[in-house]
Amino acid sequence: MADRDKKNIKIDELLGLLPPLFRKGDLATCIRKENYSAQILNRAIKKRLIARITRGVYLNVLKCRFTNQWPSVEEVACYLKPAAYVSLEWALHYWDIILQRPAVCTAVVSRAGRLRKVRFLEFYGATKVEYNIEYSVISNIPKHFGIEQLSETTARIATPERALLDWIHLRRPSEYLMNSWLEEMDLESLDPDKLKDFVSHYPSRMKRAINSVLHSLQV
Repeated sequence: MADRDKKNIKIDELLGLLPPLFRKGDLATCIRKENYSAQILNRAIKKRLIARITRGVYLNVLKCRFTNQWPSVEEVACYLKPAAYVSLEWALHYWDIILQRPAVCTAVVSRAGRLRKVRFLEFYGATKVEYNIEYSVISNIPKHFGIEQLSETTARIATPERALLDWIHLRRPSEYLMNSWLEEMDLESLDPDKLKDFVSHYPSRMKRAINSVLHSLQV
């Protein structure tokens, strides 16, 4: 067997040990040679066995094709920034509060970093893989309430009540826009008691906006 074939098999075996999403350091740990990992990554990218999502983070295309399971945009958002959680319009759509699916998945972090946006789009045969993520900063608001872990993943997402509060807090809609949005929202699944409890963690200006929500709920 030619040396090239041996190298190809080794790459396949290495990728089989790695999860669907991995970092450069994960590969270096597997081969125990950090300098050699860059060569393997470059070779795997050229062969479209992996794809670079952003600096130092890769999609294990080989494993995803084999299992026919690709990481969701929520998983990618939280993997890139482990302290993040998905919220705002994306979470509101996830919980069926708004019908239209946003073009961008917004995740919330407590500190700004260099990574603010991620744009990734590739076609693997008939499979389209697209990640369009933006990170928004909300500081001084604790994360011990209104955040759930998505089933069988490490991704975290805001509950409907927290997602709505985050949206109002960050977007700061005018009273007209607020009322217009509320008319388009399906508010039946919101818990009024949670809204009243959660809003206490936000600036005082939020209470007036939440009163509009509660009025819409006829509470």
